[in-house]
Amino acid sequence: SGIRQLAAHNDLLPRLRHDNALLRSFVQETLRYDPPVQYGIRVAAQNTELAGVPITRDSVVLVCFGALGRDPARFHDPDSFAADRFLTPESEPRDVLSFGLGAHRCAGAELALVTGEIAFRQLALRVDAIRETEQPQRHTRAVVRRYTRLIVDVTRQ
Repeated sequence: SGIRQLAAHNDLLPRLRHDNALLRSFVQETLRYDPPVQYGIRVAAQNTELAGVPITRDSVVLVCFGALGRDPARFHDPDSFAADRFLTPESEPRDVLSFGLGAHRCAGAELALVTGEIAFRQLALRVDAIRETEQPQRHTRAVVRRYTRLIVDVTRQ
């Protein structure tokens, strides 16, 4: 997903080479905009109500993580990709729930974020431009979103 965003926004490549804050924001925004895991299951710990719907304790709830990142109550213009979104005080990285939250937060979340930062920094250091050469193809499963085919042309430095 990040490579697709860079292909659409080649102006980011030189900025990602040296701007650590923008790099972290770019990775967070990629996860918010198009999270790899779309759905998760949780069990209600207590009786509660969500958007007027009663949920009884021990009920199984299907959570759509993909929709959480598009919540206009949490993110301004949520259907637009903004690499610098998390450089402003209006957006909070904790609102990106791609790795879960609290006791359900992935133990490797920080490692995954840092790995993403390293990968995109190294790409930006080596490439001046990225261009999609054909329509990408996605895996057809609903829970995990990934590309089965993403062909790009790069202009090297």
